[in-house]
Amino acid sequence: MRITLLLLLILPVFSFSQKTYHFDYMLTYETTFFKEDSIKNKTVYLTNSKDNSYFATITIEDNLNCKLIFMQHDKLYANVRVAQTELIQAEFITIACDAIVKSKNNFKNITKHYEYISLKDSLMQNKTIAAYTLKSTYSLKKKLKNHAGSNLYIVDTSYNFHLPILTHPTAYEEWKIHKNLPNGIYIEKKFFNELDEAFSSEKLISISKIDKTIVTDGDCRHLR
Repeated sequence: MRITLLLLLILPVFSFSQKTYHFDYMLTYETTFFKEDSIKNKTVYLTNSKDNSYFATITIEDNLNCKLIFMQHDKLYANVRVAQTELIQAEFITIACDAIVKSKNNFKNITKHYEYISLKDSLMQNKTIAAYTLKSTYSLKKKLKNHAGSNLYIVDTSYNFHLPILTHPTAYEEWKIHKNLPNGIYIEKKFFNELDEAFSSEKLISISKIDKTIVTDGDCRHLR
């Protein structure tokens, strides 16, 4: 069940037990689903350029509200509703404890069946663009059985201070093991299904520097 956020426009008084998650970038992407008559929508990511262990996504629900999903890899997950106008103005976003659940990555062991493959760099508008894929090492038979697709990342490395943006748990866990990917913000990400057919893509529309913080409200004993 989604719970409406309490958004604070002034500095809140934090208790010792509260946790804070800072975001310094807002990235807006156009998402296209190729199999569904090329349906397009926008997805906004809130990221911390120095810590990619957590992120938030924002999608429009209606004329007034957004859906905000917060995830800390292998730890926390929250799905809440927030008014669009308040989200723009709010510096602090407080999520109630009962809206947050533990989120464990139960598929850590499958990272041994995936690998990152670096592709040749290219130049675009005098910027170095890196590319890499995350692919399964399964046989075709196992790929079909496990619906094991792949991701292609096209990355603007001029943002070399920003750690890789890896929202999928397997992608993040595989990076955490080797940490061999170039830093930067991806300008496009494509997902291919187990038949290597293009399923969806995200293309970068805008980048904004921000100063926002998500705060857990209260003791959150059930998350210990």
